[in-house]
Amino acid sequence: MNIEAIHNNAIKAFENTPVAEIIKNEHIAEDSEIPKRVLKSEKRETYVPEVLKKLTQFQKEEWAIQLAIEFKRKYPKYGKGLSQDLQKDCEKILALFKDTIAEKAAEKPKVQPCDDFAGEWRTIAALKKQLESPENIVKLFLKVKHCTEVFEQKQTAASKNFDKTDKEIDPHSIGVSLFKLENRESYLLGGCPKTIEEAQNTFDVILKEGAPVLISLHQPHEIKNKLSFWANNVLSKLKLRNGWKIENMTEKELANTEKKENEDSKFQIVESTLLATRNGEKRTLHHFHYIGWENHELVPRLDLMNSLLDQSDKLSPSCEKPIWINCKGGVGRTGTVALARACRCAIQEQLKQGTKFEDVKINIPLLLYHLREKRAGLLSVAENFVNVYKAAVDYADTLNKGHLASKEKGVG
Repeated sequence: MNIEAIHNNAIKAFENTPVAEIIKNEHIAEDSEIPKRVLKSEKRETYVPEVLKKLTQFQKEEWAIQLAIEFKRKYPKYGKGLSQDLQKDCEKILALFKDTIAEKAAEKPKVQPCDDFAGEWRTIAALKKQLESPENIVKLFLKVKHCTEVFEQKQTAASKNFDKTDKEIDPHSIGVSLFKLENRESYLLGGCPKTIEEAQNTFDVILKEGAPVLISLHQPHEIKNKLSFWANNVLSKLKLRNGWKIENMTEKELANTEKKENEDSKFQIVESTLLATRNGEKRTLHHFHYIGWENHELVPRLDLMNSLLDQSDKLSPSCEKPIWINCKGGVGRTGTVALARACRCAIQEQLKQGTKFEDVKINIPLLLYHLREKRAGLLSVAENFVNVYKAAVDYADTLNKGHLASKEKGVG
């Protein structure tokens, strides 16, 4: 698929400039991703002046205004490492957009999801047909993203840890989104805990909400201290609420398994079993870790993601029970897996209601819209949206083959 054919105006404007390097290397496909990546880059002293130059040149263009708005949002957090001279330049250029940004902020956003995606209810056969033109699916993703920009503006990710003296645990206080999608499947979506305290808060939420399955998609090197929040050296330090204690029952076995399998492949799913106990009460938590799926990258092996979801379906057959999903920040890879699961739940529900396989319809853009409505920015790599379509088709075909095989066996 030629994702570059769908580039936005800002990305096109930076062709033949140093910024094109970071756009290419980090697979940036949308204007809004540029400011954060540029400000966080080790080469920001080179990249930022190029951004400022373009903003100055095209300050009346709509794309430049939107870029300035995003730059202004990210600058307070990521601009501290810039040289003093460059900080002054940033403030000077942003001052040019001050009135325009204020006007944009005052505009009432218009979002009409039903009107925008009413025509996207598709049968499995129609989804297969759409996969013949993946570039159109990417355009659908960009349309969903545009429609959900209002949520990005309204939702503020809470960074404080919840007060341990509170009577109730608030998932949002640790940056975790807890919600039911269309009053059906439940999710706990968040980033990877990076400290013992964050791991403690995370498990308090997981136990409170009764999540039986945990899925991690981050890679060890993405976390500075390489913290595995499910490892016994972390679990043993947790002081959980209400007397809970957790132990990883398979850690010794997994250590040998990981070493052996890593010799053959860098892509694998590692499963571990956690046992939570409290005054004679026991709960089993099943944890899956997808090794090899890097941040901001396509899912490297779709079959592994499907296998991971197959296993989680068996261990948590009810879509009403929350499933924990995390990656590094709780947005990109987390959103990809959450959407793939939402498609499965939609298919399962219709089949249980007696709908014939050929009549099952799902609306993948609308599902993503509702996910992003609850947690801003979910599923950040456009081409992974295409992979979700593939995953949904693969799952439906597997169900249909199993149904036909059972039918033939019964007839025989």
